[in-house]
Amino acid sequence: MKPARYPLPVWLITDCQGLRTASGGVYRATIAIAVAYWQSGCRPIPADDVTHAALARLPIAGWRQQKPEILAAFATCKDALDEAWAERQRVQEMYMLRSRQMQAARKASAALQRQLAGRPKPGDAAVAPIRDYRPPAPRPEHRGQEVPPAAVTGRLRSGATFFSDAPGL
Repeated sequence: MKPARYPLPVWLITDCQGLRTASGGVYRATIAIAVAYWQSGCRPIPADDVTHAALARLPIAGWRQQKPEILAAFATCKDALDEAWAERQRVQEMYMLRSRQMQAARKASAALQRQLAGRPKPGDAAVAPIRDYRPPAPRPEHRGQEVPPAAVTGRLRSGATFFSDAPGL
């Protein structure tokens, strides 16, 4: 599978400590290797001199002469590139997950709409409006009577009364 294509964060490469003191040839070769590393999806680059020389756009003799300086400068950039690549992958995965969630929500909404399509809508003649609702009538045994609270009856927990003239005692 081909790696995703993300724009190269050039500022990460140019701000690396190893490139600040590098000479022109080392600078160009390090940037060329960093670009190839980024385009490969930050996967390891083969360790042979021929591949490195080709990526750095140097003849093999020139590569062997500047190899320690170029690899040291690239090592300072590599960690920053790896972190940037991982962050871009996380963001891409987050967008993909959100896209799948939105697609599932649209499918569920469409299924619900299809399910509700055959039901009557509120306000149709088949559905009673809410304003016609009447609460149930009180039960006949409680009509016109008030049930007194326990304090009015004058009964204590022991059963004795403290109102001698309380009605019904």
